[in-house]
Amino acid sequence: MVKSLLSFLLLFTIFSNFTGTYIVFKVQQAQVRRSIKRQIKSGIPEDELHYFELSQIEFDQLDWERPDIEFRHENEMFDIVRKEIVGDSIHLHCVNDKEETILFAQLDTLVLLEIEHESNQPNSPITKVVKALKLLYFNDYFDFKINPKTHLDPALALLMATKYLPVFKEVLTPPPNFS
Repeated sequence: MVKSLLSFLLLFTIFSNFTGTYIVFKVQQAQVRRSIKRQIKSGIPEDELHYFELSQIEFDQLDWERPDIEFRHENEMFDIVRKEIVGDSIHLHCVNDKEETILFAQLDTLVLLEIEHESNQPNSPITKVVKALKLLYFNDYFDFKINPKTHLDPALALLMATKYLPVFKEVLTPPPNFS
């Protein structure tokens, strides 16, 4: 009973190291994605935004997909970029989802470029995770770089990049003589 519990605990620890690294990678990827989305939305010129001036009652009656973020109006979806309350009316500056799709068409490329840039910085969280993994699991000959083309499956990239090299380069003692 104790052996099986200990083996389970050991396996759980080993797998949590690998899955934890993957989770950290995905969380950082999501943070970069949100940051770039915010920058894109805040940089949209005023003349490309859709403007709505609504009373509080009209605002409450909007068909909300996500409250205070996204709503449907005349069978079109809009994301709120900026909301201003002026007197008894609410002014919404919005981007249409069709236009948003065009705006975010290159978002994945920007995320990949940011992750690649981050992985080349010496003090970035991604580099620190990679260094920790190298110390724990690999020898000095192992070279690991995050390849943005394989970002969807880092385990596959790790498997493809790993090569076996023996820990000892030379035999320190002669083989035993049994004759």
